[in-house]
Formats: sequence, C-alpha cells, structure tokens
Amino acid sequence: MSKGVKWSEIEVVNIASGQPTLKLYGKAADLMTEKTPTNHTLKTHISLTDTDSLAQAFVVLEAVIDA
Repeated sequence: MSKGVKWSEIEVVNIASGQPTLKLYGKAADLMTEKTPTNHTLKTHISLTDTDSLAQAFVVLEAVIDA
C-alpha cells in the first residue's frame, strides 16, 4: 500500500475449479509486472477461512521460471 496500490485494485476470484486466486488491476498489476523477473510467470496461492465474525487470508506470490 505504500507504493500507491489501492485495495480496490486487488480482487479475489475463483478459477473454473473453484480455487481462489488474485486478479490485479492498475498500480497493483504494474508493480507485480515490474517485480516479476524476466522469463518468469507470477503464480498466486491463497488460503481463505472465515467464521461469523472473522475472516483470514494467507497469500503467497511465486515467480516460476518459464519452461
């Protein structure tokens, strides 16, 4: 958030299997493109849990070498 990224630029979406992933927009997408090394693809891993009153998420960003 200190780099000008807004929460509204980060969206949790489900892929066809139902697995959650991130969709990035605007400055968030630009920053991840800038930080991902050349010849690498960014992968996101998300774990979500919630109760009636609390929610928690763990996010791991992984740069995978292109084959």
